[in-house]
Amino acid sequence: MATKLESKATSLAMRPENAITHKWLFDYDSKVDVDNFVKALVDEGFKKVEVYKTVNNYSIVIPHGFDTRNILAKYGDYVELKRDGLLCVAWRSNNERR
Repeated sequence: MATKLESKATSLAMRPENAITHKWLFDYDSKVDVDNFVKALVDEGFKKVEVYKTVNNYSIVIPHGFDTRNILAKYGDYVELKRDGLLCVAWRSNNERR
């Protein structure tokens, strides 16, 4: 029963209409050059660029709605744009105390 409740809550939370913010996420899969990538985003006009260290390198979050062709042409080998991407900011295992 608890598994069904958790699954249903996750499903509801993932709906676009329930999002707190509407942003885009770049999945950055390289350990080098992330500073240049962030600079390129700033050069495109974004004042607020959020960089998060992840298990698989970095996630870069920006406001949505801009032409990504130049960025993806330059960094497309190790950058993927996820317009509906989710970023996990906290995780707790069953073995951790509450």
